[in-house]
Amino acid sequence: MSEFTHPPVPEADAVAWTTNWRNYYGSITGTNPDNALRAFKIPLEDLQTLVDMAKGDANIDSVRAYLALTEDRVGDVVNASEVHIVLVPVAKNPNILPPEPDPGIDILQATIVGKTVSTIMDFTTPCPALCDFQSPLYGRIK
Repeated sequence: MSEFTHPPVPEADAVAWTTNWRNYYGSITGTNPDNALRAFKIPLEDLQTLVDMAKGDANIDSVRAYLALTEDRVGDVVNASEVHIVLVPVAKNPNILPPEPDPGIDILQATIVGKTVSTIMDFTTPCPALCDFQSPLYGRIK
C-alpha cells in the first residue's frame, strides 16, 4: 500500500460521519434522514482526465469540489432539480509563501491544441440514483 498524505478514515468513523450527515441533512431540510442525499459516484476515467491535466501543468496540485444544483424551468417557475459535484483543477498560488496555507487557484479554462476549453467537470451521479444500498456508509436509519 502506498503512503497517503491524509490517511484513510477508519470504517467506524466513516459510518459515524455519514450517519451524522444524514441526520443533519434531515434537520436542515425537514426531510426524513432516510431520504438524504448521500453520495456521488465518480467514474475513475473521469478522475483520470483531471490527473492527466495535472500531469501537463506542474502547478496543478489538487482538485476542488463544488456542490451545485441544476434547475428545471417551467415558464416562470424554477424548481431545484439535481445535486451535482463539479470538480476543477487547482494550481498553487505563486503569491502565497510558506508558512501561509495556500488555498490554491481554481483553473477554470485551459488551452488545448490552440483552443480554450472549460476545465469545470461534472462527472457525478448523485446517490440514490446509483447507490450501494448494502454499504454500511449508506446506512438505512432504523
